[in-house]
Amino acid sequence: MHRLTIILLLCVAYCSRDVAFTVDNDVSALHQEDELLKGLRVLYPEQNAQYKSPLSFRFQMITPDFSTLMAAYTGLRWLCLQLDDTWRRCIPIESGVLMIESINTGNHTARLVMFDTATPETGKRLLQSKDVAFTVLSDEDFAASLKQQRLDDLALYGPEVVEAEGMNIVKWFQLRKSKGEDTAASHVMREVDPATGETRPNTDDVTAKSSKGSPTNPPLLVIGVKTRVVDGFPFRQAIRQTWASKDSLPVNIRVLFAACRVPVDASEEVRQAIAYEQKVYGGDLLTDVLDCEDSYAMLPQKVKEFLHYVGTDHVLRRAGYVMIADEDVYVRAGDFAEQLAALGPLTDLYAGHVKEGNAFLPERDPQRRYYLPESVYPLEEFPPFAWGPHYLMSMDVVDFIAYNREELQGLGCLDDVTIALWLLAIQVHPQHLAQFQNLRETPCTNELFVYADLGPFAMRIIHNNLNSGRSFCHGFNRHTWDKDTK
Repeated sequence: MHRLTIILLLCVAYCSRDVAFTVDNDVSALHQEDELLKGLRVLYPEQNAQYKSPLSFRFQMITPDFSTLMAAYTGLRWLCLQLDDTWRRCIPIESGVLMIESINTGNHTARLVMFDTATPETGKRLLQSKDVAFTVLSDEDFAASLKQQRLDDLALYGPEVVEAEGMNIVKWFQLRKSKGEDTAASHVMREVDPATGETRPNTDDVTAKSSKGSPTNPPLLVIGVKTRVVDGFPFRQAIRQTWASKDSLPVNIRVLFAACRVPVDASEEVRQAIAYEQKVYGGDLLTDVLDCEDSYAMLPQKVKEFLHYVGTDHVLRRAGYVMIADEDVYVRAGDFAEQLAALGPLTDLYAGHVKEGNAFLPERDPQRRYYLPESVYPLEEFPPFAWGPHYLMSMDVVDFIAYNREELQGLGCLDDVTIALWLLAIQVHPQHLAQFQNLRETPCTNELFVYADLGPFAMRIIHNNLNSGRSFCHGFNRHTWDKDTK
């Protein structure tokens, strides 16, 4: 392991957010007034890539101190999108609004430019990104392009990367039954811990035993994957067969899937399939042991119940760290575990891909997914928070949440903002980890530890890449790797 990487992680854990955004010397500065903003970078669209309309433009402001930048430039700087030498729109530098544009088919060039006014025709041009050339295809041509990409991937990686992708939990259960396997168990045997009153998998059931830790040798890291109990099955299978497989997962990491109770309207066959999944995979799928409903609107409750589960388990509570992750992530678990072990025990740690509060504002429209009425959250901004797809906490932080489980209340469906608000009570603030990223925000880079927004297909490609000696991002395609690609 490289000593430099360890030093970087140490800085992430203990320093302020002055390392929140990396510096790229390739970005040209026309009239750079100071050292606060070192450059602009267009992340999407990618150079020479193909897209369909409408297209979301994503960019990065390269700065040594994001908070100071916002304090200095809020209301004074605007970012303007220039497409084929035509100004399309400008937004304040502090705005979290997405730039989404309808674009005609053909070849295009885009750049992002910073001005001192919202009217680029009269303003002073202060900084600009490199030009990015890309192509917009018709819907039909774009679909054909994705189909060809899938065929190319199939030729390179083999049928195993796609054959299990579309299998839901009921089909999997039926396939097991058709092969004559014993699927008669209707539930996983459980017992009540007399010391804590907690319901746990019965350790006399060999399928519920785990080799990932013991009271004398607890795991270094517990990863709790937020999963949909029914629809999340293909993602759980991809994780079990890739980065959390027996051959890949270090012995000092434990992976559990936080699902909550089975929906009351689930069919009997679905219930049997879920029970069989729990039996086959040793109880790694947590359902009735978590006091929560399997609903997106209840994500803070799901996370809180999982942290309580970990914080009260006689083995897991001795872990050093807990990571919360979405079901669409790939984790380089071995590399990450090495870095954590090298750091030694840390306290007051809450880290991930940090979003400043003004990057997302409370949604006041009742028709929107993230609606948050002023009666629930009256402030105009959120505190800085580690974004929900992946964040890391030291066990003392987990203990605080587990101990105060009854008093802590969630903030709508925003588990990430909720965690940040809870931890403000003990003055624990998020630290940025540059190696935690999301496909829909940032193109793949080979140094990543955790990458989110991936479909099962992409997880298997990445795993195949690493096992075959290829780079993490080999064959990256923004569209075919996305979790919602059909």
